[in-house]
Amino acid sequence: MTKMFAILTLIRSNRGTMRAACGTTGAIDLSRVFRAARRRYLAFSLLIAACSPQFDWRTVRNDQGHYTVMLPAKPLLDERVLSIAGQSMKMRMQTATVGDAMFAVGVVTLPADDPALRAQVLTDLQSGLARNVGAQPVLRAVRMADSHDAGDRLRIAMDVAGPVANAQADDTRTIHAQFAARGRYVYQAAVVSAKAPDPAQLEQFFSSLSFD
Repeated sequence: MTKMFAILTLIRSNRGTMRAACGTTGAIDLSRVFRAARRRYLAFSLLIAACSPQFDWRTVRNDQGHYTVMLPAKPLLDERVLSIAGQSMKMRMQTATVGDAMFAVGVVTLPADDPALRAQVLTDLQSGLARNVGAQPVLRAVRMADSHDAGDRLRIAMDVAGPVANAQADDTRTIHAQFAARGRYVYQAAVVSAKAPDPAQLEQFFSSLSFD
């Protein structure tokens, strides 16, 4: 509200500049008008920039989850117990929020390197994430061309959008996610936002994710 009041004040002040530039004769001193307008424009630009979300990318290494990723803000740690594949499993997460967008990487550690269990956990994670917005997961394979490890290159991607479960009808979310698995570790990287995020920020996040 304070920023909006400042913007309205700038607009009103331009009217005073025009009256002063006209003087008593009604002739407009254009150079004076342009100089004043330029000052107002610079101030207005600074106010708009202050309202925009700031991305402060930093590389974060997670030794416990055996991955490295770039996050746009200082991450927070979280841990949730999920019912996956008929078992209770922990998902350890790192999240960073900028504006209305949350960037998160979650890791589920399997009790054993079991291919069947790994596949079931992947399926349950994908379905569970899509269910948050009442959607069916539509999956596609993506290859990370810049990955240093050939094993990192093939991932499963999902993009869904819809109303948040148990929320107001106009409370919608867009979810962009990628899933991967290596040995006993199943990974879920996701960006959840109220509106479509900048594709460049998505690329920065997903392309930076790598595994030990």
